[in-house]
Amino acid sequence: MARDLELLETVRAGIAPFAFETYTWEPWAVSLGKHQSINAIDVDKAREMGIDVVWRPTGGRAILHADELTYCVAVRGNPRDVYRRVHDVIRRALDRIVPHALNGHKAQPDLRQFYASGTRLGQVCFASSVTDELMHNGRKVVGSAQRVIDGIVLQHGSILCGPAHQTIADILAVKENDRSEIKQQLNKLSISLSEIAGRRIDPLTVAREIEQIDVVYPSLSAIHE
Repeated sequence: MARDLELLETVRAGIAPFAFETYTWEPWAVSLGKHQSINAIDVDKAREMGIDVVWRPTGGRAILHADELTYCVAVRGNPRDVYRRVHDVIRRALDRIVPHALNGHKAQPDLRQFYASGTRLGQVCFASSVTDELMHNGRKVVGSAQRVIDGIVLQHGSILCGPAHQTIADILAVKENDRSEIKQQLNKLSISLSEIAGRRIDPLTVAREIEQIDVVYPSLSAIHE
């Protein structure tokens, strides 16, 4: 996450019109949204499982970075437009892996109300979806969050490659007998590329497709322009 802020600085300093990168996590880690309380996570349980806990500089709710690809974009532009265009870039790249399987979510829920509702899933990113997020048959595949810093949009996202993100239920600060229900709900509300494809899709494969220059750079340049 510190590296992502360094990317933002390159844009703020005028060194580059935008910055883009993808990466994975070793060891696995839970990232909390900038304003999310650490109390959402059982830190001792996470430590026992070898899972780090960090804060993102962007908003949103908790994501377990496990068997997924994280992306980061920093660019000047309208946040709504950046959100839509970045997801379009990702969808076009993922179409090469799971052709015609993804579509943009059309609804926009009241996330503040959802987060404040007290529901056990209210602390988890993949439990809700917003406009333009990438879905497969109503189940979320890519979760993203934004923050605008000095006019620069910083956007993070997690692209699910396998179902390991559901393991977040094991480290949430909830009652023990709630964990299986949370996993069932996450399975209902989200799906990975491997599950869609019916074969193993690893993060490196996804990164190679997304980082194809002909896919990423013209689209992000258009945001800047």
